[in-house]
Amino acid sequence: MDTNRSEHLRKMVTGVCLIAAPLVFVVSESIHPDDKTNAADEVAVAAFLEGSIPFTGIAAAIARVLERMPAREVTHFDDLFATDAEARRRTEEQIGELAAV
Repeated sequence: MDTNRSEHLRKMVTGVCLIAAPLVFVVSESIHPDDKTNAADEVAVAAFLEGSIPFTGIAAAIARVLERMPAREVTHFDDLFATDAEARRRTEEQIGELAAV
C-alpha cells in the first residue's frame, strides 16, 4: 500500500473511531451502565476489525449482552474478573449470531 493510501486509511479509521466510540458509549451507558460495557466493547470492536461483523454490529452486540446479562453487586476483584469473563463470552456468542445473519 503506498503512503497516500495508507495515510488516507489511517485518517478514515481515526475519524470513524472519534465518532463511533462516544456514540457506542452513550448508547450502552443509557441501556445499562455498569462494568460489563468495556469487556463487550473490546470484543465487539475486535470482531469488527477482523471483519466478522459489520460496523453496526458493534452496538448491536453490546446492546444484546447488556440486555441479557444481569446486574451484580461487585464486592471484590474476583467479582469484576468474573463479570468481565462472562461479558466477553456472551459477546462472542452474540457475534456468532450476528455473523450468521
